[in-house]
Amino acid sequence: MSKRVLTIVIAAGVALLLGVLLLIVSALPESSKGDNSSLVASSGITSSEEEKDVNGYIAVYAYDEDQLRRAEVKNQVGGYTVNYVKEDTYSVEGVEEFDLNSDSIDNLITCSMQIYATKTIAENPTDLATYGLDEPVAEIKLSYDTGETIEMLIGDLSPSGGKYVLVKNNNKIYTVSTNWTNVFEYKYTHFLDMTVTDPLETDEDGNEIEVRVKKLTFNGGGLKRPIILVENPEYLAEVDRLENASSDEELDVTVNAAQYIFQSPFVADADNNVYAGKQHDYFGVLAEDIYTPHPTATDIANCGLSSPYATVEYVTSKETVKISLGKSFEIDGEKYYYALSSQRKALFVVNASDFSFFEEDMIDYISPIVVNVMIDEFATMTAEYDGKKQVFEMSGEDDELVVRWNGKKMSTKEFRDLYQLVMLALCEESVEPDTYSGDPDLKITYTYRGKERVDTVEYVKVGTRKYMIRKNGSDLALCRSKHVDALISGIEKFVTGLDVPAAY
Repeated sequence: MSKRVLTIVIAAGVALLLGVLLLIVSALPESSKGDNSSLVASSGITSSEEEKDVNGYIAVYAYDEDQLRRAEVKNQVGGYTVNYVKEDTYSVEGVEEFDLNSDSIDNLITCSMQIYATKTIAENPTDLATYGLDEPVAEIKLSYDTGETIEMLIGDLSPSGGKYVLVKNNNKIYTVSTNWTNVFEYKYTHFLDMTVTDPLETDEDGNEIEVRVKKLTFNGGGLKRPIILVENPEYLAEVDRLENASSDEELDVTVNAAQYIFQSPFVADADNNVYAGKQHDYFGVLAEDIYTPHPTATDIANCGLSSPYATVEYVTSKETVKISLGKSFEIDGEKYYYALSSQRKALFVVNASDFSFFEEDMIDYISPIVVNVMIDEFATMTAEYDGKKQVFEMSGEDDELVVRWNGKKMSTKEFRDLYQLVMLALCEESVEPDTYSGDPDLKITYTYRGKERVDTVEYVKVGTRKYMIRKNGSDLALCRSKHVDALISGIEKFVTGLDVPAAY
């Protein structure tokens, strides 16, 4: 056989052998092909820890999100044990009856799927103290549905960032992002629902369904006087009238009456523009932490809740809800209260900023106009000053309004200008009730058409430039003396037939 022929025969034989090998390999199962999955058979620990995922982290182990069955953690604040119950449902050992914080549980599950290591520091280490692993900040045992477990220790912060983590399964130390380690350093309450009060319900479009709050009360040792707001019957009547009006009725769609009336620390209308919606501020309050899920009488006393600093109570159409605030404390300049809720079992820690309302000046929430009533709703307006008594009678309305003084028909235009001065005597500063006494320089009494109602407003001089407004016998607020001086001057001009300035 020639050399050339021999070469051709050998080449054909090699090609045939390669073809056979290729057929054999292609017939093998996927798991036998060496596909770089790097998972050791029946184990979540990877065969090559230096292999990195798409985010650049070392893949030390890998599990699916539904494989975690138990997380046992011991740490410097006690730790926790989280157990799988059924699909998408977990419980915290010892407080199984509590709803859980879904975000915290999801974070734990995410961290149980893979460790986010940034660098391998040591293999088979003998000196754990260097890394703070001789007295770890957390000891972790994660159990999976395969029957496998991953055990780890969390140590000190690394100078280059992250924390040292020892994975016992392969006896290696890694640096790991604190975004991963944080969840293993929390106490068990971190996984509990922090909702202090029920939130507002939502409709099918996700819009909040406003609950009717009939009364809102703030009281307790931390308040000088209770704060009490109640629904205004006149507001409810206006809303009812609009809701039940027939389609062919021509109605003013604006509700002018105040929705709420302060009964304490003074009696006054709440300003709808300022107070609007605040009656729902205490629905869905979230705590910063749970002090204890099952408070004892000793816990309640130690946290200052036997005699609360303040209690918020709101009465709805179906229930009365109370939030009691106890002792306060500060962390990094932020103020917190211990708190109890009538809707929950736990003793909470809440942020003081969620309860700032009762520490504010209520004068900022009332209508600054002392008597905010349309001019044609009055039957009479009587002004008393300097020993004089001026009685004004009203009849008709809108363009047909008629004003009489001492039975004499007066200029409606000028009386409207006078009424502007009446309304401009605004509540401007708060006043501590019973601070001032004395007779008023001006007293105005109002009666109303079709209503058994009388309002009195007195102006008592308390300083060179200040008057105190006393409404229906209750000290209300301070106003500037120029308002009262202009009002008295305006009344004098009106009764003598002079033009009344509508502004000053």
